[in-house]
Amino acid sequence: MRFLAILSLTLLAFVNYTIGKKSIFYPPLVFCFVWAATLVVIWIAGDFYYPLLPETLLIFSCGGLAFSLGSALAFGLPPLKPRNEQAFLQSSNRILSVLLLLVLLGTPVAVRWVLQAISEHQAGNFLAAAYLTMIDKRIQESFGYSLFHNFLDLAIAVALIAFYEKESGKKRAVLSIILALALSVITGGRNAFVPLILSIVCLDWIKSRRIRLKLFTVLAIVLITLVSSVALYVGKANANPDASLTENTVPLVKSLVLYSTGGPVAYDRVVRAPQSVPHSLPITIFFTHLLHKIDASFQEPYTDMDWQSTFVCTGPGECGMNVYTFYFSYIDFGYLPMMAIVIVLGFLVTTFYKKAILGSKICALTYAVLFPGVVLSLFQEYFFRNLNFLLKICIVVWLVYSLPVMWSRFKKFVKRAVEVQLIRYEGS
Repeated sequence: MRFLAILSLTLLAFVNYTIGKKSIFYPPLVFCFVWAATLVVIWIAGDFYYPLLPETLLIFSCGGLAFSLGSALAFGLPPLKPRNEQAFLQSSNRILSVLLLLVLLGTPVAVRWVLQAISEHQAGNFLAAAYLTMIDKRIQESFGYSLFHNFLDLAIAVALIAFYEKESGKKRAVLSIILALALSVITGGRNAFVPLILSIVCLDWIKSRRIRLKLFTVLAIVLITLVSSVALYVGKANANPDASLTENTVPLVKSLVLYSTGGPVAYDRVVRAPQSVPHSLPITIFFTHLLHKIDASFQEPYTDMDWQSTFVCTGPGECGMNVYTFYFSYIDFGYLPMMAIVIVLGFLVTTFYKKAILGSKICALTYAVLFPGVVLSLFQEYFFRNLNFLLKICIVVWLVYSLPVMWSRFKKFVKRAVEVQLIRYEGS
């Protein structure tokens, strides 16, 4: 069954490669490819992982088909007219520069808050203390935590727009990316800088329609370095920051393999025993969190749960996995509704992709934010759970691109209205 699942996903990837006109960033192609490649790695790993149930493999195969079907529906809609959007306006350029200045000035304040917050958590190094701080429920309920993460979202949004408009300022693009990466890393986690780097790769392809080897190599080195550093200093996969690099090589490689391919195996453990892990990743988390912010008396689900209970064993002696692919977030709906959700996601993501390649700057940036969700579907749900971040991105994009256009139209309207009134007054 494992071979059939790999074969079906590989065939779907080839079909989508044809449908997408050989575009390597066509969403279902990326989706089916990463899932097929992961199953191949799991196969090669042998006894490192527990074997997968045929039922689990069938879910993965049907998920690839469902995502491809939704994408085909979007790609099969009547063709859109290419959008010849105007050049980057000077007013938009100024707004982007002002936003970067805000990020630059606010970064020392954000770093200072992190340093103050981690002082309560004793750990062997800064990143380990930062990691413990960011998962502390008391810290998460504080105003400083909310302010910091909103500021981090702003920095990421500015970095993506600045990179997309790098022709208007290459130094600005580089500085904004460095600031966004630095703010992401000091959280001690990988949930911010990994999607950021994937989004940059996607945006660069949208702009140039090719993978620029030099940029891709630099970003790959940065990604591997940051992921390895976080794994080392936070102590993932038994890595020891006090040991030599040679001694940590095996744990770090093991960590990279485990976290890049262990999600599907962990999900299989949940399929075997649905109640073995609390279903703590509902797609309604955006709305329940919003209700809690509006009314503090509203208690969000799963906030008081024991997070140690979310870990499962993916192989002999490997019991530290707590990511279960994006299917885990839909598991309570049943298999048919789960596949319906995947079809809808394929349709929506591909709709933005289709508009992005036709020239829409707003859709290009939106798809760049959605693209990591396609790749990282191997780990967890990044679509519904990322709605908060997506809305913030949309606000910043609107502020940079749409507000200047609306203001210009408003001024022209007022000018015409005044001219008409003057003409009427002189005529009378």
